[in-house]
Amino acid sequence: MKWITVLLFFSLSCGFSSNLEKQQFNAPLMGKKELVFTVPKGFINKYIVANNPRGVEEYYLYNGQMILYVGYAAEWPSENARLIAAVKAADPTIDGVYKGIDGSGFYWKEIQVDRLRMGYRNIPINLKAQFDQSLISVKIKNQGL
Repeated sequence: MKWITVLLFFSLSCGFSSNLEKQQFNAPLMGKKELVFTVPKGFINKYIVANNPRGVEEYYLYNGQMILYVGYAAEWPSENARLIAAVKAADPTIDGVYKGIDGSGFYWKEIQVDRLRMGYRNIPINLKAQFDQSLISVKIKNQGL
C-alpha cells in the first residue's frame, strides 16, 4: 500500500511538471537576483509593463482571458485589486494571500510578499491546480547561477 501511495504521488508530480514551463523574471530593484518559476504551458502572449523607473510586471495571457502575472515594485493596481479590496473589507485580518471565486465562477489568487506580487485570474476549476503550482514554484536566485 505504501508503494501505491508513492507511485501515485510521483505520477501526479510528473503530470503537473509536464504541463509547466520554466520562466525567469527580474526588475531593476532586485539587483542581481531573479525569480525563477513555472507557468502552465500554452500561453498565447507574454508582455511586460514598466510604468515607473523600477517597477515591473510580467503577464502571461491564455485563451479564455486567463491571466498569470508576476510583479516587483509595481505601483499600479494589480489584476485582482478590486477583488482584494472586497476580501480586505470583509476580513481586515487577511494579509499576504488573497483568493476567491469571482462573480462568473472563475478562480483568482494573489500572493504579496514585500514588494513582490504574483497571481492569476479567470481560472476554471479544472486548471486551478496548475496555476496554484506556478505560484508556489517561485524561487529567488542570483543571476547567472
